[in-house]
Amino acid sequence: MIKGSVVREIILNKIEIKTILKYILDNENNIKKLGADDYEGTSKDSLTGRHKLYNLFNSPISNILKEKLLPFLEKNGVQKPAWIKCWANTFRKGEGISEHKHGDLNFICGNIFISGNELTGTNYYFNNKKLNIPNKPGEVYLFDSSIVHSVDKNIYNDIRVSIAFDILNKDFINIDNIFKWDRKEKKK
Repeated sequence: MIKGSVVREIILNKIEIKTILKYILDNENNIKKLGADDYEGTSKDSLTGRHKLYNLFNSPISNILKEKLLPFLEKNGVQKPAWIKCWANTFRKGEGISEHKHGDLNFICGNIFISGNELTGTNYYFNNKKLNIPNKPGEVYLFDSSIVHSVDKNIYNDIRVSIAFDILNKDFINIDNIFKWDRKEKKK
């Protein structure tokens, strides 16, 4: 992956998208009960604000993520061992996420669009210019941690659901709820 670029590809099929969507929406309130929302870039009581409290790689949908996301990461040159932090975002009408980046350190970030209106897209900022990329269900976006990105407020009635992740190196191994990717995953 070239620093400052965005790599994208559809990796999930309709059945996988439906399974992931159901899991996220069915478990949203339980995840919120794990602790307080600690992120100011979204609406109050957001699922995003609990990103430190859980990891979707430690959930019943982890088999889908491992089977679909890990080969994509490998194909795009992500080196093992790597530690993956993965969480869900849900944005209802009037909700979005403000401009942010995941860090100035050199690691890879990504998101997978699950559902919602595709035209809202995700905004990426390159050389102080906003580039809105429309979303496609099941499409993953891979980018470096220094890229500023955002999602405009949802103007539709459909809930916008996505999965975000950080791929970290050994300097981050003391983070709670992290998945270590260091070997060939066995297919189930």
